Amino acid sequence: MLIKHNNLNFVAPIKLTARLYIVIGEDYVQKNQVIATLKSSWQKQLFEYDADVDIERHRIYLETVKDWQYLHELTQTHSLFSQYKFIEMIYEKKNLEAAANNFMQSYLNCTHTDDLLILHSSTLSQAAVKAHLNHSGVTVIQCLKPNITTVTKWLYTELKHITPFFDDKIPELIQQYTANNLLAAQQILDKLSLIIDKDEVLDVSIVHQHLSDQCHYHIFELEEACLLKDSKRVLDILRQTEVNKSEETLVLWHFSQLIRCLLILIEVPQNSKNFKQQAQDLKIWSHRIPLYQSVIAEFDYSFLKKLLEACMRLDKCIKSNQTFLLWPRLECIGLSLCLRKQVGWLE
Repeated sequence: MLIKHNNLNFVAPIKLTARLYIVIGEDYVQKNQVIATLKSSWQKQLFEYDADVDIERHRIYLETVKDWQYLHELTQTHSLFSQYKFIEMIYEKKNLEAAANNFMQSYLNCTHTDDLLILHSSTLSQAAVKAHLNHSGVTVIQCLKPNITTVTKWLYTELKHITPFFDDKIPELIQQYTANNLLAAQQILDKLSLIIDKDEVLDVSIVHQHLSDQCHYHIFELEEACLLKDSKRVLDILRQTEVNKSEETLVLWHFSQLIRCLLILIEVPQNSKNFKQQAQDLKIWSHRIPLYQSVIAEFDYSFLKKLLEACMRLDKCIKSNQTFLLWPRLECIGLSLCLRKQVGWLE
């Protein structure tokens, strides 16, 4: 069974029936919420039958064959001190190795237990666990990146838990500064919960003090914003980076890397298997490969070469401390990537 989860309010089934839950996705906050909800539902389920339930908890990093063997032994042994086991497994490889598949087959075919096993991974894709999707004892929960509206609503709800008195602009402000990075947003909420009393008024000026350090999250979103033609977002990122006096070399490096990747991918057939392999070789994040594949045809090779040459000229200017009009020129490169055509200075 496959559940696609693209919001921030995971609702677990009333009764957990799966033997194994596999939670995949790159967002730490989403996965943690899913795991916590599953665990809470399972515990409530147990407490309905026995108020004095004893639970044995384990957290295992699965890296070697011996780790899988240990996990197998753990699931097959009975504890003298507890009736049930909660086993959280962390797996960070792109594919399920033979030892993983062997364990799952063995565990799912053994005598049924009421233990809760959750395997979570930021690297496994839906395709990597496809062989187990149709097994009645397996539920795969795929965490998908929520949209801007969903994140803003979540921030509003979370801020209400800190204090009911806050400026309505704050949720959107945090969302903009963190560029939908849920972990960065959660860290800001955690900071605010420590410094704001329950009945205190939270205004924009207080929040701003804790947003200045989040600029680098913006920089790492430049690539996606350019590919999505989100010129407003690109300008917001660049101007906030300039205000915060962040490293302009890092911004230029991101533009250069994006252009180099596009120059290589533009020569690979768009719908071929080689495209995905080439993208992986270029260290492009797996969730962004379909985006590259969908927009690559919009770029012209000679135009990209011209953009790369402009980046090289800016690099020389930075190294020689000739930074006059540097940021406006970086904006021209960003807008050119968004609009797929030359905008302003590129000479």
